[in-house]
This record gives sequence, structure tokens and C-alpha cells, in this order.
Amino acid sequence: MESFVEEVLLGSLVRAGMSCL
Repeated sequence: MESFVEEVLLGSLVRAGMSCL
């Protein structure tokens, strides 16, 4: 489960970074 949560968090961070750029 931890790995799944980490992937979701990383995905959200990447989306936020791309949106900022």
C-alpha cells in the first residue's frame, strides 16, 4: 500500500510542477 500511496503523491507533485511551468 505504501508504494501505491507514494506513487499517487509523486504523481500529484509532478502535475503541480508541470502546471506551474
